[in-house]
Amino acid sequence: MFDKELFNKICTATCSFEELENFVVKIDKKEFDLDNAFAKYYSLERILYVIAKYKAKQIIDRFLAYWANAYNWIIMSGFKISYHKEKGNRSMKEIIVDEISDWLDSLSFFDDDEEFFDVNNYAEAFSTLDEIYKNANEWEVEYAPTNEFCEENGDAYILFINTSKSKYLKIIYQGYGDYTIEKQEPWTENDIDKAIQSLEANGYQEMPYGKWE
Repeated sequence: MFDKELFNKICTATCSFEELENFVVKIDKKEFDLDNAFAKYYSLERILYVIAKYKAKQIIDRFLAYWANAYNWIIMSGFKISYHKEKGNRSMKEIIVDEISDWLDSLSFFDDDEEFFDVNNYAEAFSTLDEIYKNANEWEVEYAPTNEFCEENGDAYILFINTSKSKYLKIIYQGYGDYTIEKQEPWTENDIDKAIQSLEANGYQEMPYGKWE
């Protein structure tokens, strides 16, 4: 049985450094909530709160890194179950959940001695992903498989478009497999590039999305 009290302390960042450190040791052996964990525990405000605490020097870089690791495992049910509903298809929301998890995974290696880590980039990316996740009905999605980055299963360029707010976002979805997205036929990379040119010509603004690759 997972420790509900400790989960709450971690999610709200009210745990001690020692509690957090002990939790991430052999984290793959811990018990997790397997019942719709993302819906229960995910909150953009929680992520931004911890980032703000780091920027205010209320916590050190290792606390931020350990917290990101612990929180990622909590919202993803310890990676013990799959939340993908269909083997051959991914929904827009499932793609966004994958991206949130990937950004938390990156943040779990945070080290303030490394110049390429910028917490502002993380705050920016999480905020953009959250906007799409919470307003998925306002967004359209197109995608194009690519082997540009030589991943075993290939990657995909994914283009999110919001026609009501004239916004768009293009991301690289890593580890793309043999499935469709929103049960749609894929585009080519050239289709994606042309679509972005057309969007920008019509006044669309690209959503902010920090880089950590």
